[in-house]
Amino acid sequence: ALSLLHEQQNPTLGCHDEIKWDGPGNVFEYFAGTPNFWPPELVTRNLGFIGNTDPDYVAGEADPRSIMMYSLPGNVFKRGNESPCRVDKNYDISTKDKQVIARLYPVPQLTTQSPIDTDLASAHVRTTTAMPDADEARDATERILADLESENVYVRRNARARLAELLPKLPPTDATALVLKSQTGSYRVQLGVAVAVSGAPEALVLSKEAKSSLANNSRLEKDASLKGALGKASQR
Repeated sequence: ALSLLHEQQNPTLGCHDEIKWDGPGNVFEYFAGTPNFWPPELVTRNLGFIGNTDPDYVAGEADPRSIMMYSLPGNVFKRGNESPCRVDKNYDISTKDKQVIARLYPVPQLTTQSPIDTDLASAHVRTTTAMPDADEARDATERILADLESENVYVRRNARARLAELLPKLPPTDATALVLKSQTGSYRVQLGVAVAVSGAPEALVLSKEAKSSLANNSRLEKDASLKGALGKASQR
């Protein structure tokens, strides 16, 4: 998801020359069986020369401890268990993994002033034109609601931007149900949904019931940020 490639395909590590590509017990036979059942092209994609499928790859320093390194049985290597590409299963992110990710995704330089939690300006999402089907909409909504609870302000902002884009694409009854349900949720969920409603495209049309709920909660709310967000959302 963060764009790292499979470490066994790193030319610096030289695993391509270590793997048995033909003959008895070759890597194609191994992956053709359970639990993978991979066709040859998928084996080539995941273990073959990376330049054939990702011509813009960047080969870094070899890191056999990378989380992206496949753990393969010794019999698929020409040198068996003595191969430097034969590693045990690993579920830990290596130091080099962290260093690479830190370069690819640098932490934003924050000012001494805390970021405004309701701001959507720094959140960017890819615009989707197709109407999501029911399963896609439900999955997207669940992910967004989970991200609205994040401890990271930038994750919350991004979730609000995604929700603002999604709301007009939902059936009106679903959008109304989401808004109403959010009013009994946590502070972050209430704030996130209200901000998303306020920032949603004009295509979003709220029901009278949803507007009434937002306006009523705005009148009762004592927190200034949430009170303002709820009130603004009720004016949609």
